[in-house]
Amino acid sequence: MVALVGCSVLPQSPPPLSPIAGLPASPPVRATPTPGTSPASTPKAVDVADGFSAEEHAAVRIRARTCDEFSVGSGFMLDDHTVVTNRHVVENARQITLTTYDGEVFEGAGSVVADAADLALVTVDDPLEFAATIGTIEPTAGDVLNIVGYPLGGPLNTRSGPFVKTVADSLVAGRNDVDLIKVRVEHGNSGSGVYDAEGNIVGVLYATDASGDSFSVTLASLRAFLADTSLQKPNDTTCE
Repeated sequence: MVALVGCSVLPQSPPPLSPIAGLPASPPVRATPTPGTSPASTPKAVDVADGFSAEEHAAVRIRARTCDEFSVGSGFMLDDHTVVTNRHVVENARQITLTTYDGEVFEGAGSVVADAADLALVTVDDPLEFAATIGTIEPTAGDVLNIVGYPLGGPLNTRSGPFVKTVADSLVAGRNDVDLIKVRVEHGNSGSGVYDAEGNIVGVLYATDASGDSFSVTLASLRAFLADTSLQKPNDTTCE
């Protein structure tokens, strides 16, 4: 059974993050999967100043509050004021809070969502420090892809696994095709950037199943959504 991986709905909000939540103890060390749950992450260049890769610098934890629910997910910085995530992470949210790898907090100023793909954009007023690079070449079978996000709404984590193939979306009939990746992820990973070996975004993670197969929005769907504002629908909500 395939399930969305961003809707870790909680009965009430968790306490606010401390400014250094999620940071490893000094000296900094990259978060890694629990042994046996995912292939070893592909070695990436890291910033010698803090021990995090460029992909991890661009990742954000997302907390979204609707009128009656609270959920967590992941996303990545697209430019100075925009973050990419999944629609199901932020749909109908009245408050969106983003937290970076080093604990900096940003409040969402607005958001738009897609119809045909599980994608959304969140904008912030204050400038973001990093930006992911959107790829131009789709992955091919056997390519090892890196998923960078915040499983269970916890510390930043990078997991890796091979791209298998592009398949029909089994969650919603008529939606765009999605990419199948052999990697085990968790609730809260929805919206994580999917990177190729060169550090380019080639998809956006959105679902997983019990067998350890995960699914991401394709690069083609992502590029189409970013390029065509007619695909970006206002994410409005009114609480009674």
